[in-house]
Amino acid sequence: MPEEMISTCHTLEFNPFGKRHIDHHPGPIHLQTRELRGQDKLIKGFSNVSIDDGQRQGTQNECWKLRAAPGAWAGSLNECGAGTGAGGGLYEEELYINNSTVVWSKGSDCHTKKLIKSFTVESPVIDAFWCTFVLPESLSNPNQDNVSLDTKGKIEECVCVLESTILNVYTSAGKEYIASLPFQVSRCWVSMNCLLFERKLTPDELSLANVLQTKMATDTSDLLSSNQTLPSASNQPLPILFSLVHPLDEVAPVICRTGGTGNSKVSYINETCQSIVFSSQEPSLVMTYDSTLGTHTIWKIRRAKVQEGYVAIGVMDSLSATIPQHPATPGPSSGSSSDFHSQFTLSSHSPSGFSPLRVSMSRLASPAGQSKSMSPSLSQLPMFSQSYSGSPLPAGSYMTQSPSQTRSPAAGIARTPVASNNSSSIAETYVEPAEPLLPELCMEQLWSESVIGARASLREGISGKTSKVFLSKDPIGQCYICYLIPSKNHLRCLKFEESNDRSQLIFGAVSIVPARDVAKLKNCYLILDLSFNLVLYTGITKVAKVHVPGLPMSSLSDSSTHLSPRFTGGTITPRLSDIGLSHLGPAVGMGRLSDAGIITSSRPASSMDIRFSDEVNLLSPVPTESMSNSQIMDESSHFIGLQAITSGLVASIKDSVLLADGKTFVVLELASGLLIKTRIPELTNSKIIMKCLGACRSVLPRDVALLVFTRWYSMRNSPGHDNNQSDWPLFMQCILGLMGYDIAKLQLTRQCDPNESLSPGISCKKSRPSDVGREEDWLTLLSSTYHDNFMKNYDPVSGLKPVVTATKGKPTCVSATIDTKAVLSGHIKVVLFALHLVYEECKLHSSLMSELPIFAKLLLQLSCDLRMTSYVDHYFRDWPELAEVLQDQDTSQISPDQLKCLHTPIFFEPVAPSIYNWLYKLIVSPDSVGPFPNLSDVCETTKQSILLFVVILSRDLPNESLASQYIKPIVVSGHRPSSTNTSLQTSLTELKNGPHYERAVLLMTKLGLESTKQLDMLAPGIVLPLRDANLMCRPKPPLNWPVKAYNIIGREDIYKQLDMENQNSKLVKRWLVESTVKPKDEDGMENIGDKLARLRFKDDLRIGEVRRLLQSCKPVKIAVTQRPEVSDHDFIEEQERHLYMICSRTMALSVGRGMLTLCTYVPVDTETLPVPKLCLSGRAPPRNTAVDLSHIDTPSNMEACSSFHNGVAAGLRIANTSSVDSTWIVYNKPKGSEMTNEHAGFLMALGLNGHLSNLAVLNVHEYLCKGHEMTSIALLLGIAAEKRGTMDVNVMRLLSIHVSVFLPPSSTELDVPHSVQVAAILGTGFLYQNSAHRHVVEVLLSEINRPPGPDCDSCTDREGYSLAAGLALGLVTMGKGGESHGLSELTIADTLHLLMVGGHKQQMTAVQREHYRSLSSQTKEGDMINVNVTSPGATLALGMMFFNTENSTVAQWLCPPDTQFLLEFVRPDFLLLRVLSYSLVMWSSVSPTIQWVNSTLPDIVSMFAFQRSRYKDDPSVEVDFETMSQAYCNIVAGACMAVGLKFAGSHNQSAFNTLKGYVEKFMGFLTKPLLWEQAGKSVIESCLMTIVVSWSMVMCGSGDLQVLKTCRHLRSRVGTMYNYVLYGSHMMVSMATSLLFLGGCRYSLSTKPDAIAAMLCAFFPKYPTHSNDNRYHQQAFRHLYVLAAEMRIIIPKDSTSGAPCHVPLKITLKPNNIHKLDEIEVMAPCIIPEIDIIDKLEVVGDRYWPIQFEQESNWQQLKTLLEFQGILFVKQRAGQLTYSEDPKGYRSLVARSLTKDQSGHKTIKPEVIKSFTSDSRVMAFVKNFCNSENSTEYELSALMSVAIRDCVVNEKLELLPSYLFLRQVSEGIAAQSCNNIQLSQVKLMKAYCQYREDSNNADPNTELINPEYLISVSSHIDHQLNAFKTENETSLLQYNSGQYKTSTLLCHYLTWNNIPCPSGDS
Repeated sequence: MPEEMISTCHTLEFNPFGKRHIDHHPGPIHLQTRELRGQDKLIKGFSNVSIDDGQRQGTQNECWKLRAAPGAWAGSLNECGAGTGAGGGLYEEELYINNSTVVWSKGSDCHTKKLIKSFTVESPVIDAFWCTFVLPESLSNPNQDNVSLDTKGKIEECVCVLESTILNVYTSAGKEYIASLPFQVSRCWVSMNCLLFERKLTPDELSLANVLQTKMATDTSDLLSSNQTLPSASNQPLPILFSLVHPLDEVAPVICRTGGTGNSKVSYINETCQSIVFSSQEPSLVMTYDSTLGTHTIWKIRRAKVQEGYVAIGVMDSLSATIPQHPATPGPSSGSSSDFHSQFTLSSHSPSGFSPLRVSMSRLASPAGQSKSMSPSLSQLPMFSQSYSGSPLPAGSYMTQSPSQTRSPAAGIARTPVASNNSSSIAETYVEPAEPLLPELCMEQLWSESVIGARASLREGISGKTSKVFLSKDPIGQCYICYLIPSKNHLRCLKFEESNDRSQLIFGAVSIVPARDVAKLKNCYLILDLSFNLVLYTGITKVAKVHVPGLPMSSLSDSSTHLSPRFTGGTITPRLSDIGLSHLGPAVGMGRLSDAGIITSSRPASSMDIRFSDEVNLLSPVPTESMSNSQIMDESSHFIGLQAITSGLVASIKDSVLLADGKTFVVLELASGLLIKTRIPELTNSKIIMKCLGACRSVLPRDVALLVFTRWYSMRNSPGHDNNQSDWPLFMQCILGLMGYDIAKLQLTRQCDPNESLSPGISCKKSRPSDVGREEDWLTLLSSTYHDNFMKNYDPVSGLKPVVTATKGKPTCVSATIDTKAVLSGHIKVVLFALHLVYEECKLHSSLMSELPIFAKLLLQLSCDLRMTSYVDHYFRDWPELAEVLQDQDTSQISPDQLKCLHTPIFFEPVAPSIYNWLYKLIVSPDSVGPFPNLSDVCETTKQSILLFVVILSRDLPNESLASQYIKPIVVSGHRPSSTNTSLQTSLTELKNGPHYERAVLLMTKLGLESTKQLDMLAPGIVLPLRDANLMCRPKPPLNWPVKAYNIIGREDIYKQLDMENQNSKLVKRWLVESTVKPKDEDGMENIGDKLARLRFKDDLRIGEVRRLLQSCKPVKIAVTQRPEVSDHDFIEEQERHLYMICSRTMALSVGRGMLTLCTYVPVDTETLPVPKLCLSGRAPPRNTAVDLSHIDTPSNMEACSSFHNGVAAGLRIANTSSVDSTWIVYNKPKGSEMTNEHAGFLMALGLNGHLSNLAVLNVHEYLCKGHEMTSIALLLGIAAEKRGTMDVNVMRLLSIHVSVFLPPSSTELDVPHSVQVAAILGTGFLYQNSAHRHVVEVLLSEINRPPGPDCDSCTDREGYSLAAGLALGLVTMGKGGESHGLSELTIADTLHLLMVGGHKQQMTAVQREHYRSLSSQTKEGDMINVNVTSPGATLALGMMFFNTENSTVAQWLCPPDTQFLLEFVRPDFLLLRVLSYSLVMWSSVSPTIQWVNSTLPDIVSMFAFQRSRYKDDPSVEVDFETMSQAYCNIVAGACMAVGLKFAGSHNQSAFNTLKGYVEKFMGFLTKPLLWEQAGKSVIESCLMTIVVSWSMVMCGSGDLQVLKTCRHLRSRVGTMYNYVLYGSHMMVSMATSLLFLGGCRYSLSTKPDAIAAMLCAFFPKYPTHSNDNRYHQQAFRHLYVLAAEMRIIIPKDSTSGAPCHVPLKITLKPNNIHKLDEIEVMAPCIIPEIDIIDKLEVVGDRYWPIQFEQESNWQQLKTLLEFQGILFVKQRAGQLTYSEDPKGYRSLVARSLTKDQSGHKTIKPEVIKSFTSDSRVMAFVKNFCNSENSTEYELSALMSVAIRDCVVNEKLELLPSYLFLRQVSEGIAAQSCNNIQLSQVKLMKAYCQYREDSNNADPNTELINPEYLISVSSHIDHQLNAFKTENETSLLQYNSGQYKTSTLLCHYLTWNNIPCPSGDS
């Protein structure tokens, strides 16, 4: 029999993309990243010098790797190895390595590839590869028994570039890691989520290995049988294998476990003769090679247990001899493990869990994502104490940082100690013993080659090492580890399989396949045999030779292949006498490959095969008969011809890539050096044939199934076969031929062959026909069409009589019998039943319907031959046109005797199983159905459909019995049961209790039906009940479903909501950044006028007005009129004075702008953050004359703090979801050496937004060393705010440097500016927030009354420091006053009370006296407390400490005095703080009413405040009205501020009205001189600002117009008449304005205790008088409101269009005394109340599908929603308009009324549908199907109108295809254009609708299919079939007698009326 052969396709010349790209690459750019010492510089210089002639430049260290692209960095990576692709994406990726450059590209071929990234490093690249790392979810691993490498966590896809001692890792997220390795690496291997490094051996170790190898080669037997010792260079071999589980982790040694369970040994891998040759990721295996013994060993990679790590450390002290014994290869065959052990230090520390973030102190994390890990050099690790090229340590040596140190005998592999940067002092530094480095991974031995069997390899040494290893699986599931031995031209295939419990691998025997080279393919592999031919193997079975069109086939005889060819100049030149090619003549030579016609993209694939039919001798490995001896010439005369032939032979196989669509490409290297890329053909392009092959694999013995696969593959892909044609004719020939049929005599193969002959794949391999004819040939000719035409044309002329044959017009098939020796002759029934189940499976897929007729022909032929009446009738009913095949039943090639001998399997059923009949019976009579047969892993849709129907129809059935009662899995002996059965049982058990339709949807999710598109692929009859379950779950699905379940039921809104985390970055950036085009005038508020603002405030321009009020980058208008008596010079000064007043307002606007633009901008990584200018100039109309401040005196450095605020405002724009790294922060640093206040503000904003932690420690140090005051303030506050509550030690060290009281008394005094100390003391409070830390509390308490220091600042600005200390103390003890916490003995409350009211100073402690030994010589306070300094801080600290404690004693202390005498002892502004602190203590009693505010006023104040005019004539009233009026203003302001704090962001109407009344009242005071004279304008103005800010706090985020109008009025007060309106007033007005639109109306204020504390710091009611005033309250604290801001916006977005929309929300509140309402209804987008007081939030209304968020179920989803910019996805109901299109709902109401009015009409107009839906698909359907004027289509339009009306009104548009399908079948019955499978589906749909109507199973108000429509379709079908019965009763009688005729209506009638098979067995 001729040898099988297949042909490849799409052959092109291959040129790596990187090779072409490297020509345009600029080359390496050497950057001096570290300082080199003298000898290093010299070595570096010599390394760049080359004495090469230049010819080899560009080719050194050149290689490439290919893999299938895993998509967008998703999917499984291919196994380690050169180019073995494990399927992934639809295109390939390439890594090209050339010296120090790596080029990463992607594309389908070399001409369409594009560059992804190129990497250039300093030293030559050893390797580049793809890998994955896992960042675990937990940093600890409590489960020590879990040794799997498959860790749960965040997967990081990476590209790694390996240098000699550096690993560069680049992740898909843009991060970069650079890990310095403590040794030189010779090779790196990829395993599951980790890397393995082989250490490069030192010269001494190499020499030792050579000595060992020589000794083993010369005296093998003695060495194997004795304990002879060998010389060694060291008593302590060093580990050679190390692992890295994450780039941020330490490199750890790898241990190995050898031996059995009883005598297993654990040791480090330190044999120099061992090397890795292969690693895989799944399963996680490693193969090693012992160059001394010549054996290969397979290991399993797993995590090392902690006990194993300690055992490995402990056993390394067993060395006692100077010359150790050489170890035998560990394993069962050797019987012993290695005796080479190193000594380790055993630490007593507890084992730590796995953490990739565990970094040694010697590693410095680089800024941002670029983590530069600076590991020590080789000489610094205890495992390597010499240099890279030095010798190993002597025994017992210990690592130190200097070679001159005395080494400790306690040696060990240890973590690197902290090394000093000063190399000169290393030797003088004492180094503590290092901590041992426990191993991360363990290699557990699984299999090893026999040492006895490897004796022949002992003399080969390294030459016996494998060059290629890969895992292969054949089509029937048998797994092999294949490894190529190039020295022997052997491919060894080791079979293995998993155990039954899948916990271990079981290895079998090794088979050898002769091969020169090999490459892995899908389910097979391609080898280059000894004759230089390409041969395809699967497992150990040869499939076929592979012919590459355009290449010559080698004719090297196998007998002479032991001679190695000589490669000269890229050409194979073997001797003719050696290889047996002397018979080849010149005609055979094809010359160069280019002459042979390598296919280019311009040539069609059909032309690539050069004269294939004429030169068949090129394909045959044997000489043809036509070649005579005269054509054979001598060797010398044809050596050139031979050279031309051999230059086109394949020399090696370079790479292979398997793409996701099944395409496989291989790269071949020819002997001439040319590379070509060709495609290996796939198994088939038919899904049904693929299922048929899978069915054969499931029911046939493995060897038989494998033969079926190989036979089919070789036939299908034979040379000359057109792969564009259908595979079915060839598949039928293949299957029938394997069954023993004589296909040449089979009528079926002739009918299916379009060319009336065998396919080219068969004809090319047929034996040559004999010249002697046969009788059958004559009969075939007579029955042909050619004979009939010939006789018609020539009979009258010739006078010949026509030849009459028995079969007119039909070819006669001569009887024959099957070959009983054929492979499948004994399995015909088995194959028939398996293929029948596949046939039933395909009937459930609408996309596979087109291939079923020809499939049915094959099954019908087998059924006829087997006399299976039920099967014959089954296929006839499905396809009546097959009746012609039935008439040839008597010509069966299976004789009766053979039929009796056929094996009938136990699972074979004589009655043909019909899935549609089975499901129909399940609906109609469920008790009469039995289990349906099923092939696991093949007929998955059948199993899914059965289970889903049973769950939907049988509601009370226990889930556990579903699979066993209704599904009968077919299990054949010798086949392992499928794992899907176990997982299915688990899935059914996991179904929760609930309605049957909810369980059905959950089952769909578990079965893999995860989208509506998958449902659309199912047949309409099958999908209807599934859609019914979806529709029933859609209105109110359970809240705890898995994410994919919501997608199935069509709730894309909930699905997208739950999938929010995956699309976070894209979603936020797309929402925040509207446009990348920068406006011409940047005012820092470009992102505010966005679509959200337009959606919320569509009726006015309030957003634009706010931008106008807060803009500070444009010159202001100076509208001053020159009076006649004023000279020009005076007028200029007048203009400038007016400008100066306006500048006071302009400089204060930046604080408000920061509020407005909070978190609204995503910066561009390559650009600096835009900071708007602070313009302090003006323009005078009408000529726009420039006005500046050059002619008047202004304070020096007037804009210092204003610039700082401007920088903070710019930095606060950055969204907290932005990726800000250290590099970008430093990139924004101002050019030059001087720092600016704007950049300082930018740094503080980063801290408040949570980005400053990304700034590297070195950069922080550099900033602080600048000594810039504002920068230091910004860093200290920003870092402390970001780390608040963490008590971080490193941050505390940073703060303590700037607060001397935290330093030891003997420490050096540092010159720290006073303002920096103020920031540091408050930063300490934030760092220890809510901790009640005793020492910190004690220090802060003493700092409130810190005595004045010697410097001037601490003497004059003590108030600000004391206030900061008090606020910090309040932060640390917030709400802790009622608890002890170890602070009771400090008497904090008493001390604070004393500091608040005054009295004698307490005696200082010794520590305090030491700290305050240098007192001021300018300020003498005496023994009394200066309450002007201490009272504000102490008052607030007392209130914050007892926050919400209801402590009556403290509350009584804080009550304002009730007599004039006592009031005169209290500063009026202190009364405001006391009332505020009183409210903090009595927090629950604060009420938003005027009555409560008045209750805080003493009676005397209420009676006499602002009453001078009333009592001026009453001499009996001796009251200081000024004192009473000022007390009234401050007390009311304090109470209003308490109301504002408690109801911040609540939009409480009572609080709004109360505060509004007081604002109007105080504004009225300023307009009446009689009133403001009693209190003073400054006092009233200050209190008014406090109340306005409190009012705005309540309405935060609402954009309220009344508050905005008030703020706009207050802002306009500029000029001489408003001299009491100072800089602080303008600042508070801008803050009040911006609070209304906080964060672009996305944010609001929280009322949690931490937020209250932050707001007290930010809105402290003492305002600066000028722009640089920081005396009482540092202006930087004004920005701390950010810590109280929280995202509270709900932004509905349509899940389909993505557009924002209006949606009504119903919010149910928890019972409390703040919100009197239980429920509130709002229209989103809106600000919702605080999430802690909400009990339930739901989307209501009839326009959108409801969504609920409840505390008990899905509350975390609402929190996640608010984290991601508050985006809530909603789904619009069908037939509803948005609130933008129909605000009042009139159009929808009109549409509904019109729909009801037209319910009786036959058609529907598009205008009616358009009035209540805007869906373009619905409108197109109505236009084309429902509005026909043609009378012939009127009935169709009427039916379609009913369908679309029902679907739209009842919101079930997905059922419209079901309506169309019913109509199609109804019309197809009359036209006989539909098949019986479609009619069976209609019958199934009708039965289910009837079942649904009869049972109380659904909402009675909704029908699945409109009853009128269904009745119309059923009646039409009944009418057609009844008419057929009346007219064709004879046909029914003939059918009943067993006579089949082609009649479509007959089959429809039989199916529709459930008429059984004539034999009565159905």
